[in-house]
Formats: sequence, structure tokens, C-alpha cells
Amino acid sequence: MNKTEHEMRILFGESDLFYDAMFCGKMMIGKIDHNIRVKLEFISTHIANQYNAMKVTVLNRTDGEIDKTVIPFKDIIGLKNGYDPYIWDDDNSKGWYGFKPTSDEYDRISNTIHDYMSMFADENLGYFLVTPTNISVLSRVSIAQKIRHLTQLLSAQPDLEILCMDARENFDDNKVYLDVRREDETNPAIRELLEKDKRFLDDIQLEMSTAREFMFIVRLRNESEEQSFAGLNRIEQLINEQGFGCRRADRDDVKRVPSDTSVLPPRKNSSMIRTAKAPLKNGSY
Repeated sequence: MNKTEHEMRILFGESDLFYDAMFCGKMMIGKIDHNIRVKLEFISTHIANQYNAMKVTVLNRTDGEIDKTVIPFKDIIGLKNGYDPYIWDDDNSKGWYGFKPTSDEYDRISNTIHDYMSMFADENLGYFLVTPTNISVLSRVSIAQKIRHLTQLLSAQPDLEILCMDARENFDDNKVYLDVRREDETNPAIRELLEKDKRFLDDIQLEMSTAREFMFIVRLRNESEEQSFAGLNRIEQLINEQGFGCRRADRDDVKRVPSDTSVLPPRKNSSMIRTAKAPLKNGSY
């Protein structure tokens, strides 16, 4: 194994985005799904054998190239000793020139390229609604225990992603109905009651304006329907075992998730929620 292949394996050898990966020198090719392939290659944009960028090519196995891009390492981790960071491959030296990337820098390079490739992945998302806990009434010991349980959950299932949404109810249609009803009403007492109802809805909406709702999200890639359901059942059991009451989100629950919402991923390789939320065949998520 030469140095460029070693560096490629450090960056993508444990990726969960693609499978059946093949490494050869400064190149790697893997399958994102049944039809989509990705090819990664260290390239030089200036001087031969000084690989200062990663070329990413996404291919359809029958239709050919879908997209490609070149990502310079300096755009991700900045200059090193005043120079573009690059892997030097010649007869005398093989490796990063003048420095060695830290674990954080390796993660940043890997995550940036994964985020680009993930836009072409076919995936389902599993959503778990978490029963909220009012920590304002818990003791310090109980709060510390909750934190420990969350840490254990994320250690056991590191690809879980966390979504926080406003749980604010919208009573606009109800208020419009009350306005119309009040305008048509001739009895002053009834009109006053309708006005009180509208003020009551305003008060409820104001009180709920800071309410939050939480979800755990898992991405299901390259799995059959049977594998997906088995995985979702296992994850749901794991979440409940750690003291977080949850249930599988149904179609109506998922419709409330804004399509441009970002998630907070504790896992290494992360990306944003895809706009298309594809259900499994029976309509579950």
C-alpha cells in the first residue's frame, strides 16, 4: 500500500455512505446505491505529484457522469506554513509536505466531501418523537443521569441525529372563524363571548410560542425494507431502554418537519436533512 492509498483509507475507509469500496493508489471508487457510484481521486492543480485537492466524480452505472467537483484542501483546513497543503509523492518523499493533519483536520476533510456526496444518496429517514421532560423540576442528580443516558445512547447509536422544532400551535383559522361569527352575530352577549374566545386563543398561542418538540432521526441507506424495519425496531427499543420515551413518527408527524430544517448530528459524517422524506412502502417513516 502506497502513501496516497493509506491517506485515502484514513479519510474514507470506514465510511457508511458507500459500500463495496475499492482502493487503488490515489483513487477510490465505491457504490452509493444500486445505480450510483462515486470516484475519489487525489489530484494536483499546480505541480505534478503534489496532490493539493480531491476530485469527486459521481456516476450513474448506465448513464455515465452525473456531477463532478474539485475541492482544494486549503479551502477546508487553510494554508500550512504559508503553502497549500498537499500530499507529496515522489522518489524521495511520500506524505503531507511540512505538516501532518490532526484528527480534527482529517474529520473536516472527510466531512466536507461526505456532505457533497450525500446529496446523491438514495435514503429513507426514520423519525422518533421523544416525550419531553421538564428538567426545571428535576434535581441535579436526575439531570446528570439524563445527560449520562443521552451519552450512552449516542455511544451505542452514533449515527442518530437530533432535531428540535417549535411545537407552537396555529389557531389562525379558528380566530378567523370567530371574527366572521362575531360580525354576523346580533346578540351583544354572544358577541362578547366570541370576543373572549378569541382572546383566550391569543393567550394560548402566546404561552406556547416557546414550546419545543424533539425528534431522533436515523438515516437508512442501502437497506431492504425488512432490514429497515428491523433496524428501526432495534433503535426504538434502545432509545426507550435509555429512559427516553419515544414513538415512531407517522406520516402526519413528518409533515410538520420543515423541509429546510437542519439537524444536529453527533456522528462523524453528517449532512442536512434531505428535502424529500421518502416513506417506506407501507407509509411508515
